[in-house]
This record gives sequence, structure tokens and C-alpha cells, in this order.
Amino acid sequence: MKKHRKALSNFLKGIRAEDMLRQKDVATLSKLSQSYISKLERGVSDCSFKAFIKIVESNGFKLKIKIKKK
Repeated sequence: MKKHRKALSNFLKGIRAEDMLRQKDVATLSKLSQSYISKLERGVSDCSFKAFIKIVESNGFKLKIKIKKK
């Protein structure tokens, strides 16, 4: 599993464990399909930025991005 997919997988599983949610619950909150959430958790699909924002914000998180030059 690629590093970024593993990080997203762990994040999603953490959200679900913390709030005792099922994949279907996360899907409903974020208005995405349960099969898509499953693919993200298994690391078999990449996540679009738009979908990531939906998942983050619909589960009570605020996305803050900091870009800095190398």
C-alpha cells in the first residue's frame, strides 16, 4: 500500500473507531458511497481532494493546509 493511501486509511479507521461509526455512517455523512469509503480504507483507491474535504468536514474536523517553499 502506498504511503499516502495508508495514511488516509488510518485516518478513516480512526474516525470510525473514535465515533463508533460504520463505513455506511461515514458515507452518509460525507455524501459518498459506502463502497468508495471501503476502497479508501483498504488502500485500493486514491481519494480526490474534494472527497477528502467532504469526509473531513462532515465528521467534525476542520481542514487547515499550510504550504511552504522547500
